[in-house]
Amino acid sequence: MPRCCTVTTGARLHFGPLAWRPMTGRDFGGWGVIVEAPRTVVEVWRGDQPDAGDFSPDFDGQQRAEAGLREYLHGVSQQEAVKPLSVRVRETLPTHRGLGAGTQLALAVARAAAELLREKVTTETLALRLHRGQRSAVGIYGFDQGGLIVDAGKTDRGPVGQLAARAEFPPGWRWMLVWPERSTGLAGDQELAAFQTLAPFPDQLSGRLARIVLTEILPAVESRDFGSFAAALDEYGEFVGRAFEPMQGGVVHAASRPIWSALRSLGVRGIAQTSWGPTLALACESATSAESLRSKLLAPGHDWPPITAIITPARNRGAEVVCLG
Repeated sequence: MPRCCTVTTGARLHFGPLAWRPMTGRDFGGWGVIVEAPRTVVEVWRGDQPDAGDFSPDFDGQQRAEAGLREYLHGVSQQEAVKPLSVRVRETLPTHRGLGAGTQLALAVARAAAELLREKVTTETLALRLHRGQRSAVGIYGFDQGGLIVDAGKTDRGPVGQLAARAEFPPGWRWMLVWPERSTGLAGDQELAAFQTLAPFPDQLSGRLARIVLTEILPAVESRDFGSFAAALDEYGEFVGRAFEPMQGGVVHAASRPIWSALRSLGVRGIAQTSWGPTLALACESATSAESLRSKLLAPGHDWPPITAIITPARNRGAEVVCLG
């Protein structure tokens, strides 16, 4: 019986819903991509952990992981007979940056614990137990499969959105993730309040968003047509950004607006905010073009606070689970 299980998963990009409070049909949905970096790496141990050596924990991430482990164990039958489990966070995503940090950490901890306890359970079931996927299911399906995920949205009969499509993201393309280091997006009660005041999407808007995904995004990815993909990402991001403008004061998060404007002035195509931001996701045709663009963003003289700019490929596989005796 294994004593330790390690789970590694990437970050989740989400480019906005397909619908919001429609009169008929599915609600929310949307599409996104799982990327390799930044990432979440957690260990769950049976019994006492060995000495961590020079391990320096992320205390916020560690606290959230321990809370997630307790929440998972609360739903395990006969948990009083289970030997104590403990968790250690090796790496975690920055929170409130639009990268799916909460869901990926919670699912990683729960999957590792389930493996140690030999509980045969789906990721969807784990997500429901942990109160994840209440709007978007991109992070749930992405945890299992990686790649580009299209979530059809929720019905009254379904607890999470239904997987509509999954595609391999071109391995040669890159994402550059850019965010102002001192800014965060909406989360928790603020996010809930924002959704309560967000106006329903008109059917015409939802129809256009669905068409972009079905007839532009997916075909461009399948045919490796980067120009078409970048143009479609721009269009989707603009439409969603305008719908959320009352909540964030513009097409993107206020702190990211100067970066957005600078990229547009350079003629850069293929930019969209992920979730509530402030992270901007820039699609790049190659690692070389991504490095060139990052150099321009990090060059001195820009009128914005310090930023983080990460270049990463997509992650075309699900979470890695390794259990050791």
